[in-house]
Amino acid sequence: MKSRKISYIKFLSLFFAIAVLVFIAGCIGTPPAVPIINSFLANPLIITVGESSALSWSVTDATSVTINNGIGSVALTGTTAVNPITTTTYTLTATNSTGSVTASATVTVIPLDTNQLASIQIKVMNYEWWYDVYMDGNQFTGIWLGTTNWKGEATFNDISTGYHSFYVISVDIMYDGYKEQTIYPGNNTVEIDAYSMML
Repeated sequence: MKSRKISYIKFLSLFFAIAVLVFIAGCIGTPPAVPIINSFLANPLIITVGESSALSWSVTDATSVTINNGIGSVALTGTTAVNPITTTTYTLTATNSTGSVTASATVTVIPLDTNQLASIQIKVMNYEWWYDVYMDGNQFTGIWLGTTNWKGEATFNDISTGYHSFYVISVDIMYDGYKEQTIYPGNNTVEIDAYSMML
């Protein structure tokens, strides 16, 4: 009889211990999982200098999502255009209270062959007048290409392909304008807005 009583007490003690553990576990709850990066893609993966690629992503269970290389904080899902001039790897970081996870997408940039030549048509858009045109600098540092007609238009040949800046200044030194643009083989149009230098 005594042995049965002891076994019964042991059974009650074990049952009580299990019940306490279950209660504690229920109070604590299951710790949240790390964020899930469902996708992080670049399209297209290969571009030429001057072109753009679209980054797209989808993340769940994150309290913050960031992308490096100047993009910064973003929503859980989204897309953004990027215009790298050299091959660039973008890293997405998703974070919550449990931790962080990352994913990467690389955009390969093919440089233009600067040995190829092109032609450009300069168009000053808002103030028609004669303008001196400079490439890769201003009237003091750039390469003088020539002067437009009175409509602010001119065509220049034998321009190296690649990324260039163009500066125009009216011959009466009243207006000027600036534009950066990638020049491709063949014919290119560079439209430049000019503004009063007196403002």
